[in-house]
Amino acid sequence: MPRLFSLFALLLFLVVPLVPANAAAAELVTLRAAPANDPVARGEATTVAVEIRISPRYHIQSAAPHDPNLIATRVALAKDSPAGVTAGTPRYPVAEELPLPAGVPGPRTLAIYQKTIYLQIPLQVAADAPLGERTVTLLVTTQACDDTSC
Repeated sequence: MPRLFSLFALLLFLVVPLVPANAAAAELVTLRAAPANDPVARGEATTVAVEIRISPRYHIQSAAPHDPNLIATRVALAKDSPAGVTAGTPRYPVAEELPLPAGVPGPRTLAIYQKTIYLQIPLQVAADAPLGERTVTLLVTTQACDDTSC
């Protein structure tokens, strides 16, 4: 029977930039993560699904925004995650195209996410990973915007 490596996903959350002062207390984006299987045996892999819920009237930039000045949504393994755990290439949903009003400089549309989306990040546990429960920290970076400001 293989020894098991217990995997617990903990999310750190970063929203960039801030919203106007009157909306600063609102939860613009909430996160939840769940591994596909826990515990994970040494030498095996799992995929962590990250749910991002975006408040109504807001959107977040996609993983591939059309404007290089916008901040892409990303999920990554944090640098302080335990030895023996590595991340594969994350999978992001297809973005929605939000048309911009005439006269706005730059691209004609924004590539965005709205409502609830799911990101997936594959994790691999090394065959020689230490036994026992470990906390794996994921870092999610996103930019929340409304119709008037980012």
